[in-house]
Amino acid sequence: MQPPQPPSAPQAPRPAAEFGVFYNETLRPALAAFEDERRAILSRTGKLGAGLFAAALVAGLVGGGWWWLGMAIAALGAGIGFAAFRGDWAIRFKTTVMPLVLDRLAPGLAYDPASCIGQDSFERSRLCTRRIDRYRGEDLVHGRVGATEIVFSEIHAEHREQYTDSKGRRHTRWITLFKGLFFIGDFNKHFAGATVVVPDVAERVLGAWLGGLLQKANFAQPGELVKLEDPEFEKAFAVYGDDQVEARYILTPALMRRLLDFRARTGRDVSLSFVDSCVFVGVAYTRDLFEPRMVGSLTDPAWARGYFDDLAMAVGIVEDLNLNTRIWTKE
Repeated sequence: MQPPQPPSAPQAPRPAAEFGVFYNETLRPALAAFEDERRAILSRTGKLGAGLFAAALVAGLVGGGWWWLGMAIAALGAGIGFAAFRGDWAIRFKTTVMPLVLDRLAPGLAYDPASCIGQDSFERSRLCTRRIDRYRGEDLVHGRVGATEIVFSEIHAEHREQYTDSKGRRHTRWITLFKGLFFIGDFNKHFAGATVVVPDVAERVLGAWLGGLLQKANFAQPGELVKLEDPEFEKAFAVYGDDQVEARYILTPALMRRLLDFRARTGRDVSLSFVDSCVFVGVAYTRDLFEPRMVGSLTDPAWARGYFDDLAMAVGIVEDLNLNTRIWTKE
């Protein structure tokens, strides 16, 4: 697993129920300083845009009707100015606020805003079966939660597809393979093969019989289709594995129940795999996580709670999957 764990005392995550006290005593004072800067950035950007707009309008009137080009240049200049103003502020926000929240949830975790889980580790999970042509990420968190070594970050993996339109022109489009939170944890059982658990879109849309036929014909997933005894789990997920017996050994009734609860609580598509004695978890998001917002107050308790809950969800995967319970030879 990468990167290597930092030295830290094993501790369990702090409960999210403590948020009220934490917000008032620690988080709100930190957010208030960045809220003042947020307003200043919007003010500076507005003044810059107004100045550029006025200059473009005058240039257009004097220059003989090229005002539209001036307006485009003004808009571009304001956008560049906004990005420049926001960039350093956003990094300072994350390097200040993220450690505060992480320390509340599970002291000892390390954070690097510019790094992410490597593509080799992402591919090792076997959750993505298509060629990855563009890969990027940020907001790497790593360390230990209790007895479990973890690492998670945002990931965006894309596949490049080329096609020809009706007029014979060649085009390129980018297809998102995965965007969201990607988590790796040391699993509490040994296993030799790979077991992959993905959302069962076929059965959800087409029903159990036809969906089951498509599952069996799904050559994109490695291994063979694994049928389990829990009908609710079967409806929500499709399971593929190198070894039927090992897949059932991993996916105990208790773990299947935990996965269903986790999916229901997050309200998101969740994929998992069990490879090389690690559990890989992908939670799909369309928005960027852990970014400070520019529209609306940072000190709004509802927004701050949402920010806190995103991190609590990631750290809480250890408890959600009961990873700290060591089985037999896992210590």
